[in-house]
Amino acid sequence: MIPWHCEQLQLIADIANNRPEFLNPLFLFLNYFDSPYFVLAVVPFVWVGFSWRWGLRLFYLIAASVVVNTFFKELVGWPRPCADCPSVGMLCLKSFGFPSGGAQTCMLLGGLLIYTWKTRWAWIVGVSYIALVSFSRMYLGVHYPIDVLGGWVLGLGLLWLYVRSIGPIEQFLHRQRLEVCLGLSFVLPIALMLATTSPHYFRVDAVAIGIGAYLSLKWGLYLADNRDVRKGVVRGVLAVGLMWIGLVVVQGHMPTPWVYGVLALWLSLGVSPVVSKIFTDKHI
Repeated sequence: MIPWHCEQLQLIADIANNRPEFLNPLFLFLNYFDSPYFVLAVVPFVWVGFSWRWGLRLFYLIAASVVVNTFFKELVGWPRPCADCPSVGMLCLKSFGFPSGGAQTCMLLGGLLIYTWKTRWAWIVGVSYIALVSFSRMYLGVHYPIDVLGGWVLGLGLLWLYVRSIGPIEQFLHRQRLEVCLGLSFVLPIALMLATTSPHYFRVDAVAIGIGAYLSLKWGLYLADNRDVRKGVVRGVLAVGLMWIGLVVVQGHMPTPWVYGVLALWLSLGVSPVVSKIFTDKHI
């Protein structure tokens, strides 16, 4: 039973009954930040535009967040407001509600932005991102306040684990041969595949990203890290465009987990060389 169920549903109903028509397109757009398409944009943008290391970190952070979120959704099994009262939902998703994946992801990534750069603009962008995406989950009628709170707690917990562990993990990996790193990149995805029959845990993309990263590092395919914002935006936008071309080509021809696997391999193995061929470093 959801705590304070009636009170929370009444709050969502009050929000639904007072939604200004002109704000609806904005909040429907914000739902994009809780979709796979956001990941297909932000990870390649960072990976190719600025740093493959940061792109790889983002990929694994988001993948871990999805697994944790799915585990708790299935463990708790609380419904969404739109399932309890369809009239409050501008959207209605079929999965369980607690915790909110959108709130969890924005707290994780917004907190990471603030922690990494620690500037005034990082705080403005990070807090705005967290606030808008989190409120959009209630505005659209897809989550209760307790779902959002649960997402914030898990997002902060994952951020804390990342901050505490990323240094030792990367120092350990730096001392290993590439073949050892490749083997380690298979361990968790394959363990999840063997441990559960749920398609939500079938992480073909995590296996594919490990293969692509291994081959690209072995063959020296990645672009050099970049601190020039203009150059990074050009490279990043090209990478996102190439990812969407890949999505158009493969979507509809295979099951969704395999689509993401192909796209992960394309990102980690093919996109950087293509971008470097289109524009040499002196042009971007």
